[in-house]
Order: sequence, then structure tokens, then C-alpha cells
Amino acid sequence: CFSERNMPASFSWKDLDVEWEKVERVSTLVEAALDSRREDAETLAKARRLEHFYPFLVRWNVEDDGSATTGQLVKLLRLTQLVMEAKQLSNEDNLDRVIEEETSELKEKISCLQSELREANESLESEHERKGVGEAVERLHAQVERLQRQVATA
Repeated sequence: CFSERNMPASFSWKDLDVEWEKVERVSTLVEAALDSRREDAETLAKARRLEHFYPFLVRWNVEDDGSATTGQLVKLLRLTQLVMEAKQLSNEDNLDRVIEEETSELKEKISCLQSELREANESLESEHERKGVGEAVERLHAQVERLQRQVATA
């Protein structure tokens, strides 16, 4: 059960009559796409375009007044099933595209960060080497001073 708190922002009004002639017009394609020609690329491509029926399906008002035949209702149900699957396929395609774009961007960022890390490591190594040379020079100066003092006292 839904509480008011977790309901969608708004459902569409069911304010349009079902356009049975549209349902009838696409029923052959719907049946081919859902049954006999479901693997056929051309049929699949045409059937996926039936996604444009979605705005109608969510607004069509089906009354329980006996005006629609069982056959019409079955065709409407099959169209609804196909449109739902087409929407799902479109959503999956969009998700795949977004994932691909995000992955590409992340790979680029990782590459930049790896490059920055290499540069930082090289800089640290260079600084460490300079410190090592500087410390060695200081030790040599100290030895020279010590030797000069020894020579002076000798």
C-alpha cells in the first residue's frame, strides 16, 4: 500500500477516450513483435517506435461499461505490454550510454590523477636527491672544517 508520503508527484489524468482505431491499426505489428517475429531486427525497430503510444496509454480511460469487446481489451493489453518493454529497452539503452560516458570521464580523470601522481613522485625523488646531495656537501664541509682545525692545531 502507498502512503501519501511515498506516492509519485502526480499520475496522469485518465481523461481521454481510448482510440480503438489506433490500437487496431498497430495490433498486427504488436503481435508480430511479441510472438512470431520477436527476433527480427526490422520488426523490433518498428515496434520500439510504438513507445510514442506511452502518453496516450497513461491517459486513456477504460470504462467497465461493456463498450469495449474482449478482443479490443486484449489488443490494448498487448500494446501496453509492448510499450512497457519498449520503454524498458530505451531506459536500458540510455543507462548504457550514461554508464559509458561516465566510465570514459572517470578513466580520463584517473589518467590525469595518475599523471599528477607520477609528477609528484618525480618531484619528491628529485627533492630527496637534492637533500641527499645537500647533506653530503654539509658533511664534507664539516669534515673540511674539522681537518682545518686539526691542521691549525698541529
